[in-house]
Amino acid sequence: MNQEQSYRLFGFAAIIYTFFNGWLLPEGLYFTTLLTPFFFINLVRVKGLKYYGWFLLATFIMACLQLPTVEHFKDYAISFILLQTLGIFVINTYLYLQTAPPMEHLFKQLASINLVLVAMALVFLFIPFLKPTVWYLLPISPDVPVVPRLKLFTYEASYYSLVMLPIATYYALKKMLLQSRYNILFVTLSMSLLLSFSLGVIATAIICTALLLTLNGNALRAHMNLGFLMFAAWCLAGGCVVLFFFYRHNPLFGRLENIYVGKDTSARGRLADSFYIAWEVARMKSRYIGIGLGQLKYLGKDFSNYFYGYSHIPTTRIHNSLAETFCYYGWAGIALRMGGITYGAIKTKVWNNYYRSFIFLFVFIYQFTGSYLFNPAEYVLWMLAFTPALFPQFNKTAPL
Repeated sequence: MNQEQSYRLFGFAAIIYTFFNGWLLPEGLYFTTLLTPFFFINLVRVKGLKYYGWFLLATFIMACLQLPTVEHFKDYAISFILLQTLGIFVINTYLYLQTAPPMEHLFKQLASINLVLVAMALVFLFIPFLKPTVWYLLPISPDVPVVPRLKLFTYEASYYSLVMLPIATYYALKKMLLQSRYNILFVTLSMSLLLSFSLGVIATAIICTALLLTLNGNALRAHMNLGFLMFAAWCLAGGCVVLFFFYRHNPLFGRLENIYVGKDTSARGRLADSFYIAWEVARMKSRYIGIGLGQLKYLGKDFSNYFYGYSHIPTTRIHNSLAETFCYYGWAGIALRMGGITYGAIKTKVWNNYYRSFIFLFVFIYQFTGSYLFNPAEYVLWMLAFTPALFPQFNKTAPL
């Protein structure tokens, strides 16, 4: 396989990952998992097995420490295998980003496909039997009516917004710093995030934008598209004013009120509850090395039933990747996770590029508020942040 064919295959894999990764598959299984043999062969071809070797060694050592206390070995083994497939996919993604041609073309291709799919989804919104295929229709908060949330062919609206965020960020920075005149893709991507109604992703993106502008105010003052920023700020403020005076009992305000008073189970579950449950469940085995992969549904079920007052729940989950890391791997897992993040940030100097800085800030904050340990979208964000050659037009030394 020559390099051009490899790029085409990874371009195809990028389309699958972005729009169809879990489509029609059981929950927790992805097409990127099923493509593991291809990714492993590619690791051999590009001489990248040494990177996977380090990952395998770290997870194997943790397995050796945990297995003596593991009661459900089958579940541990299945989860361990799934973790290896995730590691192989992430390492392939990182190696591809190091040698890939400029990513602008791939992002434009993905944004164009998204434009077509969003247009299709808006049509499906008015066709009852097709609506559930691309819109998430489950309640998002107590006493708030069901709001259709855009998910396209992913399994959930928040996941869709997470995979679209790096593409939307690229086009937003083009508008903000390079004063791009191509508006249709940026507008469509912004609409995608809004229609997903993922407050966690949207709020974190707004916070990261403010941080990026604050931390780099002097360097960006002469280059920022102030007209665009003012227009975006006025649209946001104007939209809130219109909702307040003409549609005060809207789903957005209703959910924000529930979050404020602590009634929103989704927000509470992703924040305080996740850390509390992880802390208490890890204590059942070891807070130093955790309870082990695949054990939460056994050890955590009774505690979650007691904590939430449920008499029966089909599964137990922790909706927060940092808390889930602690639950499964304890303080050792937290140390490995934060150590790897710190090393990657310093080694690749994420602060030297505005795009990578934004992605790093976003995923660093988001891991405290959502995601999960086996989420491929989160690790792709980390790999984008740790790729020095990515989008050199946003380097701090580049002439904007």
